[in-house]
Amino acid sequence: MKALAVLVVFCWPLIGQEEVVNLNGTDLKLGMPKSEALDALGIKNTIRRESGENWCVKLKTDQTPDQCLSHVSFREDKLYIVYKTHATAWGDDAGNVVNAFFNEMKDLQAKGRESVDFDTTEMNMDSVRVRAVRVWVGNKEFDLTVTQSVGAPGSEVSFTETLYARKNK
Repeated sequence: MKALAVLVVFCWPLIGQEEVVNLNGTDLKLGMPKSEALDALGIKNTIRRESGENWCVKLKTDQTPDQCLSHVSFREDKLYIVYKTHATAWGDDAGNVVNAFFNEMKDLQAKGRESVDFDTTEMNMDSVRVRAVRVWVGNKEFDLTVTQSVGAPGSEVSFTETLYARKNK
């Protein structure tokens, strides 16, 4: 039940705004002209081209060195992808909540309850376990991810949102 509450709290307010992502106070829509998106983002953000048409977007007040948690990408001078990190947390409590959400979704998937658009992923790499739940609403993808060192206390948890044109809706 806690897991469902996490989904509702994070995703419900965003469902009605299916094609818009607010990134650091700037509303972005797929297909908007590149110059318009970069100009609007530049009011509150430092924007840095990373490679090709991929750009890092950081609040001007964010002094964290070399850490970029949000990105935009363009194709044919139009906004193509918006990647926004809502939150990153460390510690047992955050990990336990997302793990409960993960297990609930994984159980539903195993029972064939896939009419809601989501999937689960679990990977073990050396001494790290990564669990992720992806939920799709229109052109938005929400990812809840837990990264844990095997045998060590605590975990890192992140919640991200990506707006992009999905091929199979």
